[in-house]
This record gives sequence, C-alpha cells and structure tokens, in this order.
Amino acid sequence: AGSTNLHQYSIELCKWFVSNLAVWNQPFVHHEAIRSSLLECKDLPAQCRDASLVVDHLVGIGLLLPRNNASSSSSDRTYWFTLPGLGPAARAIADGRRRILSKVQRSNYGEIKRSVLEVGAVPSSR
Repeated sequence: AGSTNLHQYSIELCKWFVSNLAVWNQPFVHHEAIRSSLLECKDLPAQCRDASLVVDHLVGIGLLLPRNNASSSSSDRTYWFTLPGLGPAARAIADGRRRILSKVQRSNYGEIKRSVLEVGAVPSSR
C-alpha cells in the first residue's frame, strides 16, 4: 500500500535514481546505500525518505531487481539495476544462443552456414 502512495512521486524518484547511478558504480546497489542517499537528498518530499517503500516502488516499476542473497536483514539486501522489459529480452537472447550452439554441435565439422541460421530469423532492415 505504501508503494502505491509513491506513484505520485514516480518522476521525482526516477530522476533521483538516475542521478545516483554514477555514484553507485557497480551493477547492483545495497539497501543501505539507497537509504543513506535518500536521507541526503533534500529535493525529495518527506514521503520519499522511507528506503523500504522507495525500494518496493522501484522494484514495482522495474528499475531494481532483488538479488538472491542469503541475508535476510533489510540493510544487507542488494538489488540489480534493470530496465522494464529487460528480462524477456535477455531470455530471448539466451534462447537464441542455445539454439545456435545446438545447431553447430549437431553439424559434422562444428560449422554451419549463415543461411541455415537465418531460416526463421526476423529480417534485418538494411
């Protein structure tokens, strides 16, 4: 329910999030880093200072993805940076790689013609 209240601040939270990406110079961020950054930010309304609510909101809109950590403490949790819709795209790329490798492994000499790989592929726009 708290995350729903933050929807009116989505633009401000997204701007804050993007401005902190350079500070968080890893592909993930710790919950504690989010909390301290929120406390330091004077541009956000008071409703946006609760790190747990903000994290829930950012996960809900697809900008953060919880990492699988053994830790259950909220301050030790970490989150991957992501983009909405990135999961299905990454799965499609991985599936395509698996299909290509399977075709190459089934070939006689570990080689395959490009035209065989392009059968059923989406035509490129040249």
